[in-house]
Amino acid sequence: MFPAERRRKIERLVNEQGTVSITELSHLFNVSEMTIHRDLKALERMGALQKMRGGALASQPYLGPTDYRKRKASYQEEKDILGREAVKFIKDGDTIFLGPGTTALSVARHCRSFRNLTVYTNGPAIVNELAPFPGVEVHCTGGILSKSTMAFVGPDTEHVISFLRPDKCFIGAHGFTLENGITDALPLEASSKRRIVEVTQEVYLVVTADKFGHVAQHVAVPLEAIDVVITHAEVPEKYLEELCSYDVRCVIANRT
Repeated sequence: MFPAERRRKIERLVNEQGTVSITELSHLFNVSEMTIHRDLKALERMGALQKMRGGALASQPYLGPTDYRKRKASYQEEKDILGREAVKFIKDGDTIFLGPGTTALSVARHCRSFRNLTVYTNGPAIVNELAPFPGVEVHCTGGILSKSTMAFVGPDTEHVISFLRPDKCFIGAHGFTLENGITDALPLEASSKRRIVEVTQEVYLVVTADKFGHVAQHVAVPLEAIDVVITHAEVPEKYLEELCSYDVRCVIANRT
């Protein structure tokens, strides 16, 4: 087992159980206690857990699903700033995919000035937002509507996505850590996001600072699949440094 995979499993186990011992992990993964010690130190640096004598303590439990209306009402100013920054990476003639989340909705709001833009999405709110813009051609995947997240998901959604080849996609995250990448609370949402990333040339994560260091139950997109992270200056410096070390470009959106 590669170290990265073992650390992902350690992080999940710690968050599920609350605490684990180094001895327990050593036996479980059939590696030395010194190896586990190094794993825990690395995970602690990333904010994934708290290392303690003889083991580790969960930094927090897994994030559960959040109602769409609550997410839409939270961090509105911050999301608007991110949306304004994200559209700087879009040009006329592009074909893009916008995820169904509330941060991607902020990206859509800033697409009014384009004269020749094609947008695919699995978010009905994105469709409604883009409908009045004459220079934006809008396509929706369809599928099963997840009412808690206002996203089309499921086999039909993923089937449509598999035939697309967008230049860029702009997606959000329920949680984001260096070890797990983008995570989502619901499996179908995570699965559709994976499919979007697989068919897209450039992947942009547009994410508010509060999502860093938090983990939801289902891994959607690994860190190595992300090209650009657009976020705020409030993100801890250690994350920005680590992201750069993984060749992920970091863009800090300004309030002015």
